[in-house]
Amino acid sequence: MNKIINISLIILSILGFYFGWLLYPKIHPEWCISFQKDKSEISSVIKKKISDFGYDLNGYEILINYKIDRDLYHYLSKKHSIDSLHIIFNYYNFVIYNITLVPKEYLKNIIFKDNGEVYISTSKGIIYQLIVSSKGEIIKFEQKLPDDYEMKTLDSNYAYQLCRKFLFEEYTDYNFKIYDTKSFSSPNKKSMVFYAKGFDSLKNERIIQIEIANNKIIDINLKYGFEFLPDYKLEEKKEDNFNIIATIVTIILVAILLILMIQRLKRDEINLKFGVILGGILAFLYTFSTAYIIWNQNTSTFGIGMLIFIFLILFIIFFALFFILFSGIDSIARYYWQEKFHSFDALKRGYFFVKKVRSSIFNGFYIAGIFILLNTLFDYFIKHYFGIGSINIDSNDFAQSINVISTNLSYLSILSFILVTSITYSFAGPLFLTSLVKMKIKNNLFVILFSSLLYSLTFLPIKGETYDINIHLAGNLLFSFFVIIFFYKYDVLTLIFGFFFQQIVTDIYKFNNLRLENTDIILIICSGILILFVIIYIISLILNKDIDYEELSPAIVKRISERERIEKEIEAARHIQQSFLPAKIPTKKEIDIYSVCLPAYEVGGDYYDYFDLGEDKLAIVVGDVSGKGIKAAFYMTLIKGILKTQSQTNLLPSIILAKANKIFYELVEKGNFISVIYGIFDLNNKTFIYANAGHNPLIF
Repeated sequence: MNKIINISLIILSILGFYFGWLLYPKIHPEWCISFQKDKSEISSVIKKKISDFGYDLNGYEILINYKIDRDLYHYLSKKHSIDSLHIIFNYYNFVIYNITLVPKEYLKNIIFKDNGEVYISTSKGIIYQLIVSSKGEIIKFEQKLPDDYEMKTLDSNYAYQLCRKFLFEEYTDYNFKIYDTKSFSSPNKKSMVFYAKGFDSLKNERIIQIEIANNKIIDINLKYGFEFLPDYKLEEKKEDNFNIIATIVTIILVAILLILMIQRLKRDEINLKFGVILGGILAFLYTFSTAYIIWNQNTSTFGIGMLIFIFLILFIIFFALFFILFSGIDSIARYYWQEKFHSFDALKRGYFFVKKVRSSIFNGFYIAGIFILLNTLFDYFIKHYFGIGSINIDSNDFAQSINVISTNLSYLSILSFILVTSITYSFAGPLFLTSLVKMKIKNNLFVILFSSLLYSLTFLPIKGETYDINIHLAGNLLFSFFVIIFFYKYDVLTLIFGFFFQQIVTDIYKFNNLRLENTDIILIICSGILILFVIIYIISLILNKDIDYEELSPAIVKRISERERIEKEIEAARHIQQSFLPAKIPTKKEIDIYSVCLPAYEVGGDYYDYFDLGEDKLAIVVGDVSGKGIKAAFYMTLIKGILKTQSQTNLLPSIILAKANKIFYELVEKGNFISVIYGIFDLNNKTFIYANAGHNPLIF
């Protein structure tokens, strides 16, 4: 049966990789933009065009960022089918270049805004700003001039010929015709604005206006995106409330983890070395990835000193978070899932080619295929039936992503992020959540269901980012259920590899469609990583090594195991103690009897009992053994047997206690004692005779 299940999973994995490759351009059309020119080519083209306008660019720095039109994205997604959007987006300039040319001495005055826009706080020189299509076509061009800058030279005939020539050379496909001209005059400026109309290949009317002053082009405005779509209505950006819920749940879980970590720290059950090393490595990688994005957005404004300062601050914050996360979860999870750590511990110790690591690599790879299959089919279903506009695409995030990808060290930032998230999601999800639920619930089915629900309410690396919170939650619940199931079937290292390979393969799909600077390098690196793991798997298969995995466990596992053994012994002793206490209270119409015993620890030395002596007589005993715990419970059991035997003699309480004391003294080592009250109710005579052997005064 297991063989059939494994073969079925492998088949599903293969289908996942195939459908992921086939459908990725359709379900993620934003990643299929065709850039005919990269940043370096665009830089050369734009510099030449601006120079041809008659402007001197000596001493200028050119800044290029990608920008996307989120409103156009949602408009087109409602007008066209999912199967054609990746083609439509290319035509409508969904992604464009945001270009600024600024004097080098004013670079420190630049502020980078979201979505690729640039703001210059102060400059006495001329700033040139352009928006250029992915084909290199100028969409907008404007200048930011000093207040006292004069443009008084204007030859109307020359301006007209210049405009016609520019329209013919720059926008050949549109066949623009000038239909209107206006002249403007002010104390510092004389200019003419030319309005022209044309048609694109889809017969959409295109309108452009060009302003000329000082016999140079100073402003270009070509309506683009949704600006030339007459039936477009700008919609307000919808909010994805799921992130609010996820944040609240995550904060609560982190607080619980911190409390549990403190408890285990007191019991010396925290592997501080593991938390420091793994937390430090992941904090460094995540800090690098985050700082690199910040630096990429503020290249010209951040000096080395500021960058180092930001890096150190971020590293301290991330290290604290990762230290708590991994050292805390490691301690909690090993109590319930020590066997799930075997391959992880082996890899951590450098045993790359042993059997369990080999199995984790293989299982992780086909789990990645199943993750991709789930994600692909879910996205395709949602976008096909609910419209691609229902998906929450964040224009800032996407623009930021492609801007980072186009930089030199982007592949290191991407790989760092993938490694950190793969390990974090495996520990924070299946390991922590199942352990947390297992503290209160023992049934595995309910553990899986509750853990899946909690996992679905937090951040997952595979999920549907929809505006409909119900669809979003349903998708997350489906993914988290399979993650928990795979955790039960395999181990934590398998899940780490599963998340890692899933993100690596997805990036291969992504960068195979998106052609930018460095995408070839990223494709080669991602493919090389997969090949490397295939080689490790083959070598491991040839060597076929295996080891004693228990010997690789950290020292805290022995302490946890010892505590677990003691807890089980205490639990057994508690059951024994409770079994020696009266199962039910005697019922006598002459008196009302109530009793309860709550030990200070799991097991204590407190004791009470009833002995029916016949002839309407009832003996009652209340005792307290010195000390607490298992030893006290043992002595309590001993005195119970002694008193029960002596009570059958039907002697006076004082005599019974004297005999019991003699026997106890002979059997127990010095330094241990029991205080006891023993009394007899005579129900006929309504009398109570008792003897006190060092116990608290009797209250009746």
